Amino acid sequence: MQQALEKKILIAIYPPHTTHRLQPLDIGCFAPLSAYYSQSLKAFTNSSEGLTRISKKDFFKVFWLAWQKAFTEANIKSSWQKTGLVPWCPLIVLDKLKQVSPATKQCLTRLSSSTPIDWDSPTAKRSIRRAVNRAVDQKTKKLLSNLIDELLSTKAQLTLAKLKKKKAAKALRVAQKKHKHSRKLIEEFRASEGSSAVLFSPSKLRKLLDLQTSRERVKEQEKVNKALKAQQAVAAKELRA
Repeated sequence: MQQALEKKILIAIYPPHTTHRLQPLDIGCFAPLSAYYSQSLKAFTNSSEGLTRISKKDFFKVFWLAWQKAFTEANIKSSWQKTGLVPWCPLIVLDKLKQVSPATKQCLTRLSSSTPIDWDSPTAKRSIRRAVNRAVDQKTKKLLSNLIDELLSTKAQLTLAKLKKKKAAKALRVAQKKHKHSRKLIEEFRASEGSSAVLFSPSKLRKLLDLQTSRERVKEQEKVNKALKAQQAVAAKELRA
């Protein structure tokens, strides 16, 4: 931030969860790089028939092949074009974010608000039995019975998965409470600005740097006060002795 202020560079932070649409590297370079690196790594492994593992000295050789294929001039120019930055054309991104029509939205709302079927209810079970009994031949009856078994099995697995997810979420909350860290200054500032893009002007940067300096001074003073209290406690203990 200090270097950006000195070099007169404006720092802009994208809104959350938008880099896959707005960030040129994400759009046109990182995806090919990942694919080419996987191919290069597979070729390296096949050349040794899987008998040797990739080491630190082998990594750059494998990675550099992928880098040369992914970060070409054509890919880089295409990345800026697909994000609508060069040439400047915001519609390239906005067209991908068009809202659905009112009719489609109404249909989706109706589907999402519909009451889910309770397959364990007596009514649902009776309906399933009637459907099975109405089947014409034995082959169809067997097929429907197998489908019911599959449905019950899937539901049981889903129930277990939900229980695991609930326990995992609880464990995560406990872990987060144990390892709760203070938020960084830039994160606090971004949270105060909402979910939109944040542009750090020189005045904002100076304000953040001043705030950071004042916080560091407060921390240093707290350390000094803590050390003084410890010395006083030792002195009091020696005096009592």
